[in-house]
Amino acid sequence: MEGHIYTLSHSLDLDGQLGHSLYGLVQSLRVAERGRVGEGVMVGTGDASLEGVVKRSVNIFTSNGDVSGSIGRDLTMVGDNLTLTNTARIGGNLSARVRRMKDVEVHLP
Repeated sequence: MEGHIYTLSHSLDLDGQLGHSLYGLVQSLRVAERGRVGEGVMVGTGDASLEGVVKRSVNIFTSNGDVSGSIGRDLTMVGDNLTLTNTARIGGNLSARVRRMKDVEVHLP
């Protein structure tokens, strides 16, 4: 898809190419391993799983965030839990606002 996605939905599972940005309010967001976002992501979601590639920045407001893919620029997250797996790549800054520091997990390679 060459344009943007604007959504207000229960769930969104991106398993293909998106030319520009993703904006939305969803209960569950997943950018699958084969998913590619050509620009950025700005979403409010209950659960976010970023396994694929986002070329620019990601801004998420979520209860649970799980990043195992690649983010070209900054990751900004506000919520409860954030997990970065050992395959996660962030090209810029990481900013996470969580209730308790122990709710942030970073697994280094």
